[in-house]
Amino acid sequence: MIVFLDIDGVLVTWESMRAYHQIKEHHKIPKSEMFNKNSVDALKYLLDFYVNEESKIVISSAWRIKGLSYMREILENAGISNEVIGVTPTHPEGIRGMEILQFIADNKIPSDEKIFVIDDEVVDIVQSLKHLSNVTIINVSHGLMRYGLSKEIVDDYLRTGVRK
Repeated sequence: MIVFLDIDGVLVTWESMRAYHQIKEHHKIPKSEMFNKNSVDALKYLLDFYVNEESKIVISSAWRIKGLSYMREILENAGISNEVIGVTPTHPEGIRGMEILQFIADNKIPSDEKIFVIDDEVVDIVQSLKHLSNVTIINVSHGLMRYGLSKEIVDDYLRTGVRK
């Protein structure tokens, strides 16, 4: 299983970002402290649900510009131990769905590989990936970065198998 993971709006919420920036000398502590703890737990819950499969992560967030080793470190600091296998390429028009498709093609991801895309802005992702039957898009949008990923959202998708 592969999870294409956005960060802002999924693991970082307004509340968690505000709390992080209120810490005196926050620039001296890991950015993973900005992650919403409930959202991190929900991501671990999803990854643990597929414990019999090798769950891997691809960063599809703007955070990817920090580089692969940085993303591996920050997720590990947050307690997410699954392998981060890459970051999506940048599409000239910033179309995240096309970036995900390019990563799938470049890395020869098999068509039977279970793929989850977790993002808070999914319109172009849905349009780009709707023809792929092995992709589940988890839309965590509740307004701009308001709540992030939750176990309830994960349960909804696992229980119903609904593709958005």
